[in-house]
Amino acid sequence: MEGKTCSVTGHRNLPQKEIGRVKTALRREIDSAVADGFTRFMSGFADGAAVSGWAQEAMQWAVGAGLLNGNEQGKLVPTAGATRAEVAMILMRFEGAVK
Repeated sequence: MEGKTCSVTGHRNLPQKEIGRVKTALRREIDSAVADGFTRFMSGFADGAAVSGWAQEAMQWAVGAGLLNGNEQGKLVPTAGATRAEVAMILMRFEGAVK
C-alpha cells in the first residue's frame, strides 16, 4: 500500500497484517449484525433481485443498517461502480452505525 491511504483507518502504508485485521473486523461486524437479525430484504428496490447471490447477505445487512439507501429512482444499481462521494458516505454511515 505504498503511498495509499486506508479508507477505513485513514493511515498510510499499513502493513499487510493490519489490512487483514481491518478486513476481519468488518467481516465480524457484518456477521454479528446478520446473526442479530439486522437485515432487511431488498425487495423494496426496483433492482434488488439483481444483486449477485454471493453479495446478498452483505447487501441485506448494508441496506438494513442504513448504509445503502438506493438512488433517486429507488434502485440500488448493484452492477455500477461507486463514486468517491458514495463510498465516503457509506463509510461515514458505517462509523455511525458501529459506535
